[in-house]
Amino acid sequence: MSWPSQMTPAARRPRVASLPAAALLLTPAVLLAVSSVRSEGFTRSLAVGVAVTLALEGLFLLVRYGSQRATRSLFLLSFYAVAAAVLRFNSPDFASPFTHLLLSASLLIPVGLFARRELVATVGNSRRIWILIRQLVARTEWPESFALYRDDPAVRSLRHALGEDAAPVLPLLVHDDVRVQVAALTALEAFPTWRRGQVEAVLQRAQFSDQPAVRAAAVLALADVRKDRHLQALLTFLRDPTDEVRQAAAQAVLWDAGRRWPIVRGQIRWALAAAHAERDGALPYSGSLPPEAVTDLVTWSAEAGTIGKRAALTLIRHCKKAIRDDGSPAAIARVAALVENPKVPAALRVELAHRLQSADA
Repeated sequence: MSWPSQMTPAARRPRVASLPAAALLLTPAVLLAVSSVRSEGFTRSLAVGVAVTLALEGLFLLVRYGSQRATRSLFLLSFYAVAAAVLRFNSPDFASPFTHLLLSASLLIPVGLFARRELVATVGNSRRIWILIRQLVARTEWPESFALYRDDPAVRSLRHALGEDAAPVLPLLVHDDVRVQVAALTALEAFPTWRRGQVEAVLQRAQFSDQPAVRAAAVLALADVRKDRHLQALLTFLRDPTDEVRQAAAQAVLWDAGRRWPIVRGQIRWALAAAHAERDGALPYSGSLPPEAVTDLVTWSAEAGTIGKRAALTLIRHCKKAIRDDGSPAAIARVAALVENPKVPAALRVELAHRLQSADA
């Protein structure tokens, strides 16, 4: 949660700013004014000058932005911080109990305000999540395909509201309506933070669901898991009988291929060689392949059968992304090295050479 650092002018209202808001904004000035009574010389002048400045700034905020926006801005906290700094400067030895009282007020009031705002924001966000969930459960019209769930406004709103806590939507995984399950899992896609038992709950839903859309959404939800045992569980979905789930599993596993390749290498080879996945084509991945993966794909592309065909298609896709998306001299050089590599099948080298010529044109 963050405090608004920029404010827009408030709409004109017939009534004056509320007394509590005025008191909160003017209290720092009052504290400094009171401290100046017992000060002398430069310290008194400093306290009075800063007090007048803070009072004028507070009145300006009240008139310009209204009581509600003024008391929710960072300016309010900065007023108390300035007051505390001046009080500390004027009494470096803390010899007077009076100074302790003023300093405690200048520190405890903003801390209390901040704690109250955090509490209100937390409770308010929880309420918003439950409202979104109720709307989701009561919904009657849904996207026509699983791919459209990602761009659904309700699903996107739920994802944004969840933040880093997946707990509120996990009960939806056992909802009778499969579309609700898919929506909940889509809201968790590549979720960054999982608590104890939550990954297992999503895996269980994926393993025991007979709906391909549910399995695909669950796999994508777990794309950012960090433990090897969870990653190993995801790899089993590379063998799923449905191409939609296999594609989702490949995306989930390979988005961080640089770190994961030593772990997933064997299963990726099996997935490329699977006869029932021959029509899947190139492996889908959103990131970049590490050099170790490229070396393995070169080796596999020389083999006969499904694995050779799909490994070659994956290499072509990798080089196409390197040329189109990266386009740096280093990326072009890596593709050129594959063209000159005698271990790469001749047909594949010719295709890559054409890609390079098209990029130069």
